[in-house]
Amino acid sequence: MRRTFIAATAAALLVAPALASAEELSSDELSSEAPPTLGWMGAESRPADGRPRTLMQVIPELEPTVATYGALAAPARQIIYMNKNGGTFSPGGNDARTNRSSLVKRSVAIRPWAVTDAGWQQVMSCVRQLYAPYNIEITDVDPGNVPHIESVVAGRPSDLSLEDGVGGVSPFTLDCGVIPNSIVYTFAEIYGNDLETVCEVVAQETAHSYGLDHEVLASDPMTYLNYDGLKQFRDADVKCGEFQQRSCGLPGAPV
Repeated sequence: MRRTFIAATAAALLVAPALASAEELSSDELSSEAPPTLGWMGAESRPADGRPRTLMQVIPELEPTVATYGALAAPARQIIYMNKNGGTFSPGGNDARTNRSSLVKRSVAIRPWAVTDAGWQQVMSCVRQLYAPYNIEITDVDPGNVPHIESVVAGRPSDLSLEDGVGGVSPFTLDCGVIPNSIVYTFAEIYGNDLETVCEVVAQETAHSYGLDHEVLASDPMTYLNYDGLKQFRDADVKCGEFQQRSCGLPGAPV
């Protein structure tokens, strides 16, 4: 079960899963426990609409995770760097300050997203709107050596050797831990002019690195369920899952 965002702490960290109300669930779309395959979410099952789905990749080297930053204080402010310019990313432990990513197997170059200035500002405004209730700065200026999460909003899934139907990917931990300096990817080129969906995918991928799992609430960006309108982070207890309810935190994923 998954708890949604809670803005009670100074660092505004996102919290891990809890319970959902039954009225939020669609019995024709959901069933009982269905553990993920090989630690990846979404590649195996898509709805008939065929829209790209997002993934989480387990990074076992972080177990046990730094979900509370251990003995260290969390940064005074959280920063998400929105990067439409792509760049070169090397394999290794996640570090947005040095372009090292656990999601790449070799050094990869991602081309800039060919989006108009107006389109980019629309995406930036949308992501800022979704994160507005929380102490998280959304910027498209590289923070450099300052701790931050980087959201690469560019390229295609093939850049990371992923199948065509993947719209985004984030590292994840088995126990829904926070991943400092994580790099996540939204493959914006495959969405064309669907800027609202790009915004929602950015929200989901960045939130995965704050420890949020997929859930079965259609109006929240952590869902795979269809929704008419812009999804918003909801302050509600919600069951984890994609198209089926399951335990939170990727139980049984290989390590």
